Amino acid sequence: MKQLYVCIALLMASLSLMAQDAPCIPDEMLQDSVGVFPLPFDEEIRPEGGITEVACIDQPYEFVFTIVLGDTLVVSGISAVIDSVQFSPDTAFVGLPTGLTYECSTPDCKFFNGGSGCVVIKGTPDASNRSGLYPLEIIGTIFTGGLPVELSFPNPGIAEGTYDITLDEPDSENCTTSSTFDFSSKGQVGLQFNPNPTSGYGTLDVEAPSNDIYQFRLFNLLGKELFHAPMQLNKGNNRIDMDVSFLPDGIYLYSLSDGKSQVTKRLAVKKWRP
Repeated sequence: MKQLYVCIALLMASLSLMAQDAPCIPDEMLQDSVGVFPLPFDEEIRPEGGITEVACIDQPYEFVFTIVLGDTLVVSGISAVIDSVQFSPDTAFVGLPTGLTYECSTPDCKFFNGGSGCVVIKGTPDASNRSGLYPLEIIGTIFTGGLPVELSFPNPGIAEGTYDITLDEPDSENCTTSSTFDFSSKGQVGLQFNPNPTSGYGTLDVEAPSNDIYQFRLFNLLGKELFHAPMQLNKGNNRIDMDVSFLPDGIYLYSLSDGKSQVTKRLAVKKWRP
């Protein structure tokens, strides 16, 4: 197990620059689309839209918007040629819970015609916040023909709906559990990273249903794989030392698979500071 620990630590360390190069990564699946994604939530038109990641008080949070600009923007049926769109680096996102901020992937939060980028909402909502819905408004400046036009989003002239951040108490179900899928071919597997949140070091506790080689993976919330390693596990209890100290504060997903099914859970990284 110690050899496995050393192997995992070295492999993860080699990925640290990749994880920290940019504040966020645009969703590659949206490169042929135009707009701000996800689109706003609308119960009838777009029930899958909006901010889908629940925030938890005193736990690191991260949610990414992908921005892809085309040649034109249609507002209330009127088409305008777009040169660029710019957001204020400090005041564009109105309504964030205390402790959350945002960062753009481009200098000065400016996105140009024909390009793409992203904005990540991140941070740790502090205990001064009350749980509930936090409606979010995004205010930007569109440059068309060299002229600046201020526009807020969501906007009924562009896309109906709302952006709401759901903030829950740290002991709520959304903040203490995550989606789990049974290993139907071999029974169930128990998987837990301790402690969670972690400052970077901990243990992966696995209750394996059989002796086998399993695949461990670590992802960011965009689904980008940050780490992958096979694990030879014995039936019953397995405890593996883990080092994820290279990861910046945020929420990640970790999974274990036998090739037929998998279990996936959330991991919060929060570096303890005096």
